[in-house]
Amino acid sequence: MVTFASDGKVLEEMTNSNRVEHHSKKITRVVKSSLAAESASLSMAVDKHLYSRVLFQALMYGEGQIGADWRKDLTVEGYVVTDARALFDHITTTGSLPAERATMMDLLAAKEMIEQALFTMRWVPTQHQFADHLTKTMTCELNRQYLGTGQTCLIQTGADAAREEYKSKLRKAQRERRKVRMKAGASAPK
Repeated sequence: MVTFASDGKVLEEMTNSNRVEHHSKKITRVVKSSLAAESASLSMAVDKHLYSRVLFQALMYGEGQIGADWRKDLTVEGYVVTDARALFDHITTTGSLPAERATMMDLLAAKEMIEQALFTMRWVPTQHQFADHLTKTMTCELNRQYLGTGQTCLIQTGADAAREEYKSKLRKAQRERRKVRMKAGASAPK
């Protein structure tokens, strides 16, 4: 996860931002799917996100009263960004829940916080995800660009949308071919 401090313009255009923290941590529970791993990571990231906002608010406006409903008293806006489309879709739309209980609890907790307007969830394509290079062997052009300019942005360009649509079509075709192979393998005489 990577935490940035910026202003509201980050939703519309490249704007100055400061990296507050970044880290990569191995999750402690054994998971059976990438959705489970992403939801466990989201749970940890949301906790850090809320803490950063409390700290930032205290630094900007002074230490206020912290009561039982402290989350709802936050005046500093916050956005949680993911590149995991399945995670984003599960949290932002109604529908089926995963079979794993821990994953379901992580998703429901995040969904409840979004419904309470404690933060806003955003999805970005992988090439706009700052944290990917922390866990994957890859060069992060986005990070290199940030280090050069000190600016970030949370919008998706038309080129990003076109690239994501193309990848989506490829994944759909792969799934269809896999289904055909599975049916052919199941119906083959033994």
